[in-house]
Amino acid sequence: MILKYNRKSLLYTMLLVIFLFVIFFFYYSLQKQDENSKRVIAPIAVGKQLPAIEYADTIYDGAVFNGFAKSDLQLNEISVLNIWASWCTPCRAEHEILMKIKDLDMPLYGINYRDKLENAVKFLDDLGNPFTGIGFDFDGVSAITLGVYGIPETYVIDSNGVVLKRHIGPLTTKELEEINSYLK
Repeated sequence: MILKYNRKSLLYTMLLVIFLFVIFFFYYSLQKQDENSKRVIAPIAVGKQLPAIEYADTIYDGAVFNGFAKSDLQLNEISVLNIWASWCTPCRAEHEILMKIKDLDMPLYGINYRDKLENAVKFLDDLGNPFTGIGFDFDGVSAITLGVYGIPETYVIDSNGVVLKRHIGPLTTKELEEINSYLK
């Protein structure tokens, strides 16, 4: 009987030790800062400079999509920068507003985020291309540099490269009116 009791207590003790070890392991893992967490960039704040970005021209099926750089955004009194993707349902919903921004003759630049080139081109062929210049961010590095939370995301930038407005989510007519007010 004593031997049976000792086996049970030994088993429970071993289970308790293993459980405590697992708890300690998870706690330590959560406290440790890895290299990736140190590289996370804070999102661009309104009133701050847009970081340097540059995209080369892209050719697909004979069509040329002009790239752009931060300096192109600064050539105008106001420019709009929109981060979008063909797989993003809210991006499709806001596309009509982007076409209206184009109709206002306001320079609109786009960054296509983590998308396949053929899907992005089909999206623009189907809905229209409102962009003065497009950058293709296939690996998402530019979005990390900009501190993008999610797409769509839109920035209004002045001629000094300063972010005047940041909008997360699809644009609506309300945001269109706000953007248009920067021209006045």
